[in-house]
Amino acid sequence: MFCFVDLDSERRIMVVLAKKGICRAAGAQDGGLIFITLALMLAGCTRRDVPNSGTKADAVATVGSNVITSHDFLAESGRRREADRNKVIEGMVRRELLFAEAQRTGFAKSPEMVEAWRILVVNRFAERQQEHSEALPPPTADELKAYYQVHLDRSNVPDRFHVALIYLRQSPFAQADRKEALLARAETLRQTALAGADDIRDFGALARDNSDHRPSRYKGGDVGWIEKSAVPTGWPVEVSAAMFALRQPGEIGPVIKAQDGVYLVRLIERQESHPSPFEQVRARVEYQFVRERAEKAEAEFYARLQATFPVMINTQRLDEIARTTAVAKATPPPMPAR
Repeated sequence: MFCFVDLDSERRIMVVLAKKGICRAAGAQDGGLIFITLALMLAGCTRRDVPNSGTKADAVATVGSNVITSHDFLAESGRRREADRNKVIEGMVRRELLFAEAQRTGFAKSPEMVEAWRILVVNRFAERQQEHSEALPPPTADELKAYYQVHLDRSNVPDRFHVALIYLRQSPFAQADRKEALLARAETLRQTALAGADDIRDFGALARDNSDHRPSRYKGGDVGWIEKSAVPTGWPVEVSAAMFALRQPGEIGPVIKAQDGVYLVRLIERQESHPSPFEQVRARVEYQFVRERAEKAEAEFYARLQATFPVMINTQRLDEIARTTAVAKATPPPMPAR
């Protein structure tokens, strides 16, 4: 029986063998023979098998007991797009000769070839299982909505705080009396701001006239929306903690002492955490649904396999190997002889 593997399959096999270290740089002839043998062995998964009986009348060539039929020849010619029939048949005959010799010498059944074949079978079977998993029907809208409801926390928009601030810069090495004076100034600004707390324009005017925070100074101290998970880098933790403690729009926190000066913070608006609407996150929900469904199917598949083929892991032996490896790594190499 003749088996055929097209050139694309051959390249894929070479990639697999190269990744597994089977085709060695040294001994290219052995590597080539491994390639040819595996390519022919793999052919059972890539073409229809042609039975030996009754095919010799249709043979275009025979190699030992194997037959190359016209069907094989036409398929090979079509895949190679080769017009010279002599080149086509010569290549097919050479592969059959190599395979026959690999079988005669026992090379096809060598431990290296058996392991390479196991690797190829596992990879091809895993690919087939993946194809089955991907062939599952897409989730329906009802399935996605039910999944969305069960996992609402994944769609949550975090708490957001829209704030304005006034920053009074001071060196951390300033004298104590200067620090006290700055605190007093900040408290005076706070009292002024509290008097006009209902009007953001009052706080904004104070920021424009006093704040050392340049990005927000001329915007009335407005630093925009801040999320707890995305506090601007460089902000003192005391400032972000005071900011997130505010609850009501218009609320002004106490004077905040930090290493680089003092701060006043005013809450303009707050949006509490809430789930995003389904339609806004539908694509993400579908991705998560499909991924989890595939992971569940994979876990169930391996559970069935382990129920059929019991698995026992010798953890004691694994521990012994780990200890031996650790000792070997810790032992320094001997000094070179003089």
